[in-house]
Amino acid sequence: MKLNGGTPYFDGGLVRMNKTGTFYYMSSRNNNFTNRGQKAQLVVEALLPTWAIAVVCVGGGFFLVSGGVAGMMIYAKSHPHSGIATSLSKI
Repeated sequence: MKLNGGTPYFDGGLVRMNKTGTFYYMSSRNNNFTNRGQKAQLVVEALLPTWAIAVVCVGGGFFLVSGGVAGMMIYAKSHPHSGIATSLSKI
């Protein structure tokens, strides 16, 4: 009876979920063992699975290495008498 005078709206704001898993919640407003109980669950899953994170890391490594090689090739072309140019010409 005391809750009937209150507003039925509740603004909980945004809540950051730091853990993955299943979380259960309920409303005690209509919890009198009838068919009016409001119960629910919230399932939080990871954004990327572990294998996808590994693929992104390996791809990033390849990107950095290819950028370094491209930079060396540009430097060697603009400085033909440098040590990098002579070592690249042997390849």
